[in-house]
Amino acid sequence: MNVVDALKNSPMLAALGDEQLSGLANVARERVFGPGDLMIEEGKGKAQAMFVILEGEAEVRSGGVPVATLGPGDHVGEMALVLEDQTRTADVVACEEVRVVQLSRWDFIPYLKTNPDVALAVIAELAQRLEDATDKLAAEG
Repeated sequence: MNVVDALKNSPMLAALGDEQLSGLANVARERVFGPGDLMIEEGKGKAQAMFVILEGEAEVRSGGVPVATLGPGDHVGEMALVLEDQTRTADVVACEEVRVVQLSRWDFIPYLKTNPDVALAVIAELAQRLEDATDKLAAEG
């Protein structure tokens, strides 16, 4: 999977056009994590980047308990792009070699300022997540 396709598969960025996605790809960078590497550490540091998985699988753990498995096209850490000083809420551990696209807050915010359509897409995705969380809480009642 190439960088533009990976970004397009991210629900937060799926509504963007190819030109906008190419612009984001230009400010992103690729990283590789080995099996067992901690990609994100719960409660540690301030979140500064999101990852979109290009290849491999990673496991999300909350309080040490596995809660999800992520694969190509999945993303994690997107709140770091829009919320300043957000503490990581889960561990993400590479199950095998994992190749990702990393999009950093310090690259993303300037890009948003010059591309308001991207900001609107991000707001729409975050609003949908808030609505989903509210519905889930109401159902648990």
